[in-house]
Amino acid sequence: MPEGERAVVLRSLQVVLPNQEHNTIKTSWPGIGCWFWAAEEFKPDGYKRFIDLREKHSSFKLLTTTIRCAADVSDTTVHDQIKAAAGYARKHDMGIVMDLEALFARDEFARRYPDELQGVVRLKEVKICQIRE
Repeated sequence: MPEGERAVVLRSLQVVLPNQEHNTIKTSWPGIGCWFWAAEEFKPDGYKRFIDLREKHSSFKLLTTTIRCAADVSDTTVHDQIKAAAGYARKHDMGIVMDLEALFARDEFARRYPDELQGVVRLKEVKICQIRE
């Protein structure tokens, strides 16, 4: 390689598979991974380790992401952390699809939409005894 030129590094190589016109996945690697955020991801730059490792050791170009700790997605600090992680991932050739389920903002959702709350129905099988006369 001539001096001053940089080598192009491919993170992933996806090959188009033959006869897949009618299938959703048409390539050899879908390139999608899952990321479950814990308290660690909400520390300053806490998302960087996961993204750095996936960039180095995987071909993921898309990360489906959800929260597995106490965090309210309507909180501005949570929003800002997710936004920062998405920007960092984009710089590393990855996208993030964050699960923004209303359950992750229960208190705020209840405050804003008090008539739209879900209820929980619990069913339990019980044995009914026959009473003898």
